[in-house]
Amino acid sequence: MEKDFWESVYQSGQTRFDLGASTVPFVDFLDGANLAPERALVPGCGRGYDVLELARRGWDALGIDFAPSAIHDGRAAAAKAGLSEKARFQQIDLFDLKTEPVQLWWENTCYCAMPPARRDDYAEAAARLIAPDGLLVFLVFPCDGRAGGPPFAIDLAEIKPRFSNDFLIESLLVPPRPSTAARAKAEQLAVLRRKR
Repeated sequence: MEKDFWESVYQSGQTRFDLGASTVPFVDFLDGANLAPERALVPGCGRGYDVLELARRGWDALGIDFAPSAIHDGRAAAAKAGLSEKARFQQIDLFDLKTEPVQLWWENTCYCAMPPARRDDYAEAAARLIAPDGLLVFLVFPCDGRAGGPPFAIDLAEIKPRFSNDFLIESLLVPPRPSTAARAKAEQLAVLRRKR
């Protein structure tokens, strides 16, 4: 379930996960966090709405995804918005990514899209790529116990043991506004800080 699978999803138009705009809980987080814009990463960025949101706010934002169609659409949107200098896109596997450490990592549907057996690898990649004192802001979705996938369900109880070696868990709460009404009971927002 890698590059070819995700490209076929985009080619078929079966992208129910595509919200068509920046993710509401992330926008709310950014509005309230008062962070100085630095380097940011959005794994599994899709068409890049959140990458563009970060770039508009002055971040040097990199979005990565398996699907060539998603990367193409993200680049086109960045060019149209005049944000190509700040909003960059790369077609690559997260586990192959080599980049300077980032101060902000936004997780929204990459973790739940990969096979659950890779989740420890995901946590290790985050620890490697987030700078000390940097943030992993994680929209934990779906946390409603659904079967099958993707998206594969996330048990809230897995977050602490999986990430606490390298991160301090600052909060894990229901966001004030959900991404969509349909997701209202299936999302929580976690803020994790990379240990020094």
